[in-house]
Amino acid sequence: MNRAAIAVVLTALVGVVSAEGLTFEVVSIKRNTSEVGPRGVRREPGGRVVATNATLDAQIANAFPVVGGLRNIRGIPSWMSSQRYDLIVQPAAGSTPEQLQTMWRNMFETRMKLAAHYETVREQVFALVNTTKDGSVPRKLVRSNVDCGTPRAPNTEQLAPPQRLPNGATPCGLMLNANSLLSGGITMAQLAQSIRGAVGGLVLDRTGLEGRYVFSLTYNPASVAPGTQSELPSIFSAVQEQLGLRLETQKSDVQILVIDHAEPPSEN
Repeated sequence: MNRAAIAVVLTALVGVVSAEGLTFEVVSIKRNTSEVGPRGVRREPGGRVVATNATLDAQIANAFPVVGGLRNIRGIPSWMSSQRYDLIVQPAAGSTPEQLQTMWRNMFETRMKLAAHYETVREQVFALVNTTKDGSVPRKLVRSNVDCGTPRAPNTEQLAPPQRLPNGATPCGLMLNANSLLSGGITMAQLAQSIRGAVGGLVLDRTGLEGRYVFSLTYNPASVAPGTQSELPSIFSAVQEQLGLRLETQKSDVQILVIDHAEPPSEN
């Protein structure tokens, strides 16, 4: 099947999912033209998202999943990467990840007339692989025993301070800084996605390790000025020495998302 045929099939499948008609209980989108003030995105238990003074391009993957995030989304209109908005979406309690994805997709299609399709291209990527000879879990990774996959209803009461694990992360959480990653129980796919900025390219999970793991990773940030002395290892050395994994370069077929059309959202 050629690329055009694949794109037609995937576009049709997108239409089938969107036809389910699932929508958020609350959607608020307002243009933010202030040049000062806080910026960021807060994701709450249950699927509620609050974005403040943020661009909308980073939210596309909520509706159209793509490995590698924005790097593998083509045709993003300039307004979506430059104009800033205050966005709130609230799903019904207990919504599944699949339902949340459909809600995001329907929201983009309804409010921004967004149309997109998938294509497959061949690119050089970094593969995250396991170094153990028998495929077992490396000793430096600790398997999480917390159920992180069950959606939780939003808590409207005052929240207690979050529980912290010995490495400083919250259970099921991820703390990502310029030179460190603290995992409270993430998957290897989440790890691969989280380190792509430090690696400088798309990272694919080829470890074969299922489940979630608790670990700490400290490395020399990719943004450090050339010639700067640092005692921290490179991300490549850190992954092998601290996690028992390895990063390898490979050629791979990569699915990308192509934006065909999108308009500034109707506000409310």
